Parts: sequence; structure tokens; C-alpha cells
Amino acid sequence: MWRWCTGMVLLAVTTQAVESLPLQLALWPPIQVVCKDSTVQGLKLNLPYGDNELVQGIDLGLISGAECFEGVQVNVVNWVRDLASGIQVGVANNDGAMDGLSVGVGNRVSTTMTGLQVGVMNVAEDAKGLQIGVINVTETMVGLQIGLVNVIREARVPVLPILNWEF
Repeated sequence: MWRWCTGMVLLAVTTQAVESLPLQLALWPPIQVVCKDSTVQGLKLNLPYGDNELVQGIDLGLISGAECFEGVQVNVVNWVRDLASGIQVGVANNDGAMDGLSVGVGNRVSTTMTGLQVGVMNVAEDAKGLQIGVINVTETMVGLQIGLVNVIREARVPVLPILNWEF
């Protein structure tokens, strides 16, 4: 049954709960078409905030939350608790792990960032790829940092202006 997460029946499709839908319209959990613990495969619109277990496709709006994400995210705030794969554009991007491109004022990855971070401040526990920003910070790096302040804490030279690298 397709339903509002608050329990209002919108459209009876089957007698079983739908695992995923191609469209998410979210005001604020639980007021969203697809429940938080379900999957969105298609378009997710966060007006202002939506949160789902897995999102695959295009994610647009103000604030987006997801356990895992694959596709293109364009929100003011993108928050992926586990793995974000693809492209993220936002003022703030906060991920458990990231594989792809993240563009924002602030980009933060709790574990491994594989790909490219572009922002004013880029932070990753472990970085594999490229960080371009005013301030770039990581514990370990296999790649390059370009910015005003570049920090690779476990490098032979942990702080360098303009360019820092570890291979």
C-alpha cells in the first residue's frame, strides 16, 4: 500500500507495503510520501527536509538525509550517514564515506573520501584523490591537496601552503 508515513492512505496499489517508489515528496519526516526506512529510486524532492534509507537517482531541495545515496544530490545540506556515490552539490556536505565529487562551502567525510572535494573547507579521515579548497585536512592521503592551508596529519611534512601531497 502506498501511504503517507503519518498513516493517511494516499493510493491503494497492493495489499503489501511498497519497498521503493520513483518519487519522494517530503515536508519533514514522517510527513513524506515514501517512509524513512524505504528506498527512493528516481526523484527525491525535499521541501524542506526528507530522509530515506537508500536514494538512487536525483535528490533536490533544502535538506536531504539518507543512509546511502547513489546519483546526483543538489541541496543546501546533504547528509549521508554511510556511503555517498556520485555528485553532491550543497553549502554543506556531510558523509560517512564518499566516492565521487563533492562541491560545497564545507565538505566533511567521516571515513574514506575517494575522488574530489572542492570547497572552502574540506575534511576527510582518509583521502584518496584530490582536495581543492582554502583549507584541506585529512589524516592520511593518497593524492594531492591544493589550497591556502593543506594538512595531511600523517605525512612527513604535515602542513604546507598551496600544495601538499602523499603517495
